[in-house]
Amino acid sequence: IFVEYNENEKEIPIEELEVKLDKYYFEKMYYEVAEGNDELMDMIGSEIDLLNISCIYRSIKYFNYEFNKLNFLSIFVLIRLLNINNYVSIIKAFDNLEHRMELIINNKDLIVINDSKSTCLSALIEAYKYCIKNYTDHKLIIIMGGKLDLEEFNNYINDLKILKCADVYCYGENKDLIFNFINCKVYLTLEQVIENLKIDYPCVILFSPGAQSLDQFSSYIKRGEVFKKLVINKFK
Repeated sequence: IFVEYNENEKEIPIEELEVKLDKYYFEKMYYEVAEGNDELMDMIGSEIDLLNISCIYRSIKYFNYEFNKLNFLSIFVLIRLLNINNYVSIIKAFDNLEHRMELIINNKDLIVINDSKSTCLSALIEAYKYCIKNYTDHKLIIIMGGKLDLEEFNNYINDLKILKCADVYCYGENKDLIFNFINCKVYLTLEQVIENLKIDYPCVILFSPGAQSLDQFSSYIKRGEVFKKLVINKFK
């Protein structure tokens, strides 16, 4: 878009550029998710208001995480099927889930993300990919562990090898099993992990357990609350 205008040597109002950029990025997001699904394309394609949606796309932090593309489009389809007209205000009010890629600390040298809702390895892998893509200048630390789904673990053994680009800390019921396949530091509890973190700044700490919480916590919510408290006490 900018190359196009530079070549034409026009003075374009910044508002016009913003609209064009918003439209470009939303269309890219939309087709990445919906392409190949004819039913979804038919449902949304003819009805979509790119200008309104693009403003939402720019203003909501919810789109920072790849999983939420499908969540957003699902909500949009439901709104259309129910013939709700004020969809812009509804979607603007739609917020991210607590404990799902939740920023706890966000400054130049340290970013801490609470993804306690990551109860399966596929969620951990997507969270890892997001961090690698978006924090290229930061060292990445991953904290994982808990009560694994062993069948899922067997299916994802090879996929977990991508975590070699991060410093991995592991705790919980299946920590020793994970240690057999991943180069990681092993501790009994989450508290011990936080106490023993070795950090080189700038750094991203991603807490994405990839496992159920029930070995040490009553729920992923309680696990996330404990993590946030430990991190705040250590770094703030």
